[in-house]
Amino acid sequence: MIHSLWIPAFRMKMDVVPGRYNKAWFKATKIGEFPLLCTEYCGTGHSDMLTTVVVHPPGGYEDWLKKASNMLSPVFRPADLTDAAGLLRALKTGGAPVRVWLLERLAPETREKISAWPGGAVSEELRKVVVDDLNAVLTGDPIYDEARFAGVAVSEEARQLLAADPPPAGDDRIGLNRFLLVDAFPDALSRAPDLTEAGRYIYERKGGCRSCHSVDGGANVGPTFKGIWGKTHAMRQGPPVTVEENYIRESILDPNAKIVSGFDPVMPTYRGRLTDREIDAVIAFLKTLAEEK
Repeated sequence: MIHSLWIPAFRMKMDVVPGRYNKAWFKATKIGEFPLLCTEYCGTGHSDMLTTVVVHPPGGYEDWLKKASNMLSPVFRPADLTDAAGLLRALKTGGAPVRVWLLERLAPETREKISAWPGGAVSEELRKVVVDDLNAVLTGDPIYDEARFAGVAVSEEARQLLAADPPPAGDDRIGLNRFLLVDAFPDALSRAPDLTEAGRYIYERKGGCRSCHSVDGGANVGPTFKGIWGKTHAMRQGPPVTVEENYIRESILDPNAKIVSGFDPVMPTYRGRLTDREIDAVIAFLKTLAEEK
């Protein structure tokens, strides 16, 4: 079986032959989106082998890359303001040291919008600017101060990170700041970021999972992901295995360790290609595909 990579707009076509490495290059001269597809009939999933080449303007790729990487960052999204009105009321009321401190850390324009907010529903515009300012706080310096968080019940997750040696850095520091803000405003902010959409992105694009695993129950090179979570499957060798976090992680890093009965050991390892957090995102996505009981 062979494939053939075809980008019609670029007049570029190259066969993909088993056991042979081929190279191709092109120079895009126009900004836009252009179809890329397999032009050699290769089996049942042939019609699904298509995607898009995106040609960005100067600087556009860097902006896209930053946005894509933020899918896995523990920063806040607008949906993480589970009670946006409650948060704004707390900031306007003040009183607690952490409330006064956080309001002062927001941009002057945001403070003006909060001051002018009449109560009731929070507009999408105001929600967005508040989230942007909260993320500026998250991604800055460590925010914990004993006097600042006086009266706040600091969670065990935050305490463990505060006690870490060396101090947390990167996403771990952002995660610590997030835990602390959620501890201070537990009814207004979501504790953990939703990794589902990041997992879907990895399934559909980065990981290439969709080329071998369907989500609609259809047969493919590998088992379908539809309803796979929590089910017990017979293996080609060894006892049956129930699909849960450890099994999924092992299957991504060491795919030939346990092969589902009826399938061949053809999956490559993703060790070094997916980070632990990206694997967490894939797991979160698979959980959403569990069949209703």
